[in-house]
Amino acid sequence: MSNCNTGAGAAILSARAAAETTPLLRPDRHADDGDDASGDNQSSINWRRHLKIRCTNSAQIFNIIALSIILFGGVIVSVWLYIDRPGNTQSCDERCMLHLTTRQDWGAEPPRKNISQGARPAVYVIISHTVTSPCNSSVACKSELKAMQLNNFKRNFTDIKYSFLVGGDGFTYEGRGWEAENAIAPHFDPTSLGIAFIGNFESVTPPEEQLNQAKSLIQEALYQQKLSHDYKLVAHRQVAHTKSPGFALFSIIKTWKHWENCYMESC
Repeated sequence: MSNCNTGAGAAILSARAAAETTPLLRPDRHADDGDDASGDNQSSINWRRHLKIRCTNSAQIFNIIALSIILFGGVIVSVWLYIDRPGNTQSCDERCMLHLTTRQDWGAEPPRKNISQGARPAVYVIISHTVTSPCNSSVACKSELKAMQLNNFKRNFTDIKYSFLVGGDGFTYEGRGWEAENAIAPHFDPTSLGIAFIGNFESVTPPEEQLNQAKSLIQEALYQQKLSHDYKLVAHRQVAHTKSPGFALFSIIKTWKHWENCYMESC
């Protein structure tokens, strides 16, 4: 009897020892996962896969943030460049109608001597007419310009008198240009741009193309910062003793923006 009890106790102790030495299954393993080595490999693979997914997601998030910053920065810079540029207050439609012919293109002679540079941006636009025959073609306008320059030389002018001239052909012709003083109103020449309409407009009005060219030239002057935004538009007769630009043209420019109702010193 005592031997049976002894044998039973030994069996129970052996079973307990076996149970204590048997490793518990990991929660993430199934009963058929194989031996411990294969289980460790599977866990390592799962961890690497999880880490790779996290790294991929992090990289994608970083790329999205970086791209957003670049795009937002580009928009800010573009807006700043557009707003900050002085003279950029008009659309291209208002100035892209300008058809400018350079001195070289119309065959101008060089000035007889150096011309003083005007103050830029100018604060006045002075509108004149040339009191010559009108021109409605490039050939006719260039011919008028050459004759006009020659006549100015004979009258001891350094060059053609005006900054720019506009023809009935719908083109603008460079006279003295953007920088040099014009020579039409002594007290206003250093701070003005002189625009002359080719023709005589005492009783007839210029064609629409000619009027539009003058307007486009003014907008281009603003865009290039050659003309102040608070400029004054005046007729030649308002700042010199002359009937220029003729009664008919004067009646038109009085309706334009920036026209100043003044005379001589009051301008």
